[in-house]
Amino acid sequence: METLNKFDEYPLVSIIIPVYNGSNYLNEAIDSALIQSYPNIEIIVVNDGSNDNGKTEQIALSYGKKIKYLAKENGGVATALNMAIEQMKGTYFSWLSHDDVYYPQKVQYQIEHLKTHGDERTIVYSDFDIIDSKSQIISKQALDHEMLIRKPLYGILRRHIHGCSLLIPKEAFNQYGLFNTTLKFTQDYDLWLRLSKYYNFKHIEKTLIQSRSHQEQDSKKHSIDPKEGNAFWSKSIEELEDDDILQCEKTKMLFFLKMAIYLKPTPYAEGYNRSKELAYTEAPFCAFLFLQYLLLVFYLKKTVRFFLNKLKHVTSKYY
Repeated sequence: METLNKFDEYPLVSIIIPVYNGSNYLNEAIDSALIQSYPNIEIIVVNDGSNDNGKTEQIALSYGKKIKYLAKENGGVATALNMAIEQMKGTYFSWLSHDDVYYPQKVQYQIEHLKTHGDERTIVYSDFDIIDSKSQIISKQALDHEMLIRKPLYGILRRHIHGCSLLIPKEAFNQYGLFNTTLKFTQDYDLWLRLSKYYNFKHIEKTLIQSRSHQEQDSKKHSIDPKEGNAFWSKSIEELEDDDILQCEKTKMLFFLKMAIYLKPTPYAEGYNRSKELAYTEAPFCAFLFLQYLLLVFYLKKTVRFFLNKLKHVTSKYY
């Protein structure tokens, strides 16, 4: 297996752009890949069966030999990513959604970071900005770097990782498989969790991408299927090794309790119930009521805080 210590100074990085009916933002995504400061990049655009009268294809083809263009029948983002991974020539994979944007130093910064701080078993990811439909920054997402150093799995378990901020060795796919095409909403975190058993996910404390929030994206049109979400959380909780759990918390009881608190306000009732059940299983008998008390206090505080914020918002209109 090639490593950063053994091959060229500038290993080839493949930027993969899956797109479906993306004529509104595709130009910005491709342009941000083309202006990368890193000197050794291939760009693969995969048209996942767009039905927009050829608009998406026309934009992609307008770049000529600057990109590699692939077209396929519609099958979902996982199928588009897998198709490109199988054909990419790069040593590293970098995903770019058609409506997101890379900052110019994205790839170069990550490669340089790997050369000095990583190895062949490292996958890096970064902070990100949220932009609107007009490419204006509306918020900045700076992850808790110190917490992710202490508890690296939390980046995955709390869904903090933006898939387009990752840089993944292609060898990881060769050894441990591609995206699960049967999943429509959790195919990314399903793969991150699988790879986390063999690779170290490392947070880079730098903003390297812009993630667009707009009304046309699938996450706004279709909420995650609770059935698929519950399957993901149940699988995540059941498959974690003791060492993984203790990497996150001092005791398994505390880990499962925190997962229950995290999942309680979500539609994933099965994941919440399983976490709570495991927390009780790990706790001494005398701690059962105490755990219930902690959960009650936590949600009572959230409810009070919610109504105080509402009251503050209402009163601010009149004063």
